[in-house]
Amino acid sequence: IKNSQENITSIFGENTGNPKLIERVAAEANLSLSGLLVSGALSRQLAPTYLDMMRHNGTLLFHTLGAE
Repeated sequence: IKNSQENITSIFGENTGNPKLIERVAAEANLSLSGLLVSGALSRQLAPTYLDMMRHNGTLLFHTLGAE
């Protein structure tokens, strides 16, 4: 992680991943977890349909990476 800290401002997990693993990576990179992206498995809570998944991920990335 030391070699890849240049220009890294955000780190994302995924809804099917191990939360402890990504939280550890974020901590070692001195970042807070920016949110969960919905990957191949849809989520009733975050995104029950494919379009909801795209909307959720796009909105999260858009706002987290500072787009206006």
